[in-house]
Amino acid sequence: MANGMYYLAVGLGLFAVLMGTLKVAPIEPAHGTQVSLMSRCSGVFPLKAVGFQPSAAMYCAMIAVLEIAFGSLLAFGRYDWPVISGTVLMVLSVIHLHARLALGDPPADLLLPAILLVLDLLLLFSRDGLWRGYGKVHLA
Repeated sequence: MANGMYYLAVGLGLFAVLMGTLKVAPIEPAHGTQVSLMSRCSGVFPLKAVGFQPSAAMYCAMIAVLEIAFGSLLAFGRYDWPVISGTVLMVLSVIHLHARLALGDPPADLLLPAILLVLDLLLLFSRDGLWRGYGKVHLA
């Protein structure tokens, strides 16, 4: 992986860990903001149409655990873990962007999830991205 892609992976991973930590750690006022946003987003969860409607607390905890786990794997993982974790974080960005659009939030609130989605797509699918070496045999 090229140096730029390495630093992008570490930066995106640490940002995901930070956002996941703010959802579960009582660091005010960021914790209250994140929890209220997650409770709003749980009402427009995409799998609601098929009958799966998580509670606000479960949704917040689920997203936080996924962000912390896969963010740390993106930042510090070896072999194929950054590819898998980058894909999971991309899906989380799409879910967050969908929720913001469904809630009718102003365009300024869509900017952060859209930027994270573009950076994740760049990390995964650019010429020097993570998918370039996916599936190759790694000898360590």
